[in-house]
Amino acid sequence: PMQVRDWKLRTKQRVSFALIMLIMAAVHFYTIHKMRAINDELEDVSSNWLPRALAISDVSLSCASLRINQLKHALAPDADTRDHLTVVSIDQIDQINGSLDRYRELRIQAVALDRFAAEERQHYDAFDDAWDEYQDLSFSFYGLLAEGLTEEAVRLLHVDSEQAFPRLSESLEQLVALNQLESLQAAARASETFHST
Repeated sequence: PMQVRDWKLRTKQRVSFALIMLIMAAVHFYTIHKMRAINDELEDVSSNWLPRALAISDVSLSCASLRINQLKHALAPDADTRDHLTVVSIDQIDQINGSLDRYRELRIQAVALDRFAAEERQHYDAFDDAWDEYQDLSFSFYGLLAEGLTEEAVRLLHVDSEQAFPRLSESLEQLVALNQLESLQAAARASETFHST
């Protein structure tokens, strides 16, 4: 049987060249595959995780501002200040609902891609219940003020809302922390894939 050492020099060169080309092609396809994985991770971070974290952070900030404005409203010295604070607070509620709509859209995408953690669903459900309750209390608060029942409005704000708001804040903090963590983990995975490539 003919062995490799018996091949002509030209045949050996051609075979060696073909092997090198095969190895280079394999490395090339491997790199493309890894780069695609990096791109997918980065796309995930930029198109879903990060916008979701930002949307829920906006909700958290707006909820805190709403609570502060309601407390200011209860202590407002005159009708003009109260009217102004009512308009500002209603705008904030609209802003919160707008951010929640964005979050929900992104959440639907994440669920479809199987990237929505059970823990996040749990915190979101807790927040959603607390937010519905707090919104109802807020509108009752403004209704009492409109009827001139300031003392009852203040009581509602300090007693009933005082129980709902901490639950709202806690679930929001958990959601913000979880989304930030998941964004960082996705970025870390992309970085790890890049370094392994």
